[in-house]
Amino acid sequence: PPAVIPHAQESRGLGDVYKRQRQIWRGEAKAFSGDQQALAVALMGLQQGWVAAEPQRPRRQFWLMPLLHSEEEGVVAKAIPLLEQWADAATADVARRNLMQLQRFSRYPQRNAALGRNSSRAEVLFLEG
Repeated sequence: PPAVIPHAQESRGLGDVYKRQRQIWRGEAKAFSGDQQALAVALMGLQQGWVAAEPQRPRRQFWLMPLLHSEEEGVVAKAIPLLEQWADAATADVARRNLMQLQRFSRYPQRNAALGRNSSRAEVLFLEG
């Protein structure tokens, strides 16, 4: 449908902003400041059928990145079959590894320093391993 095209273009722009924000502010809390907004747009894209309508796999993958990077177990669990369907097995495997971290620690330990969180002994051992 014609309405998909503008949204797909906007999503690529948002995806670029999301990616740049992560790179520019790497190691700082600001790197994660747009995560909730990006997740909301990604979920809207799924609900509206924009992800399904996107013909290019890399663009579908960008739509789903905010789900993959979420620190909410349920969101990452939801991402796995979506990534298998619309992206690729390797990216779905990344989501599985992320989910295992969330199940173990309830967060991503590698974000602790940037977000000013104290790491538990188990998290320190995980990060060192």
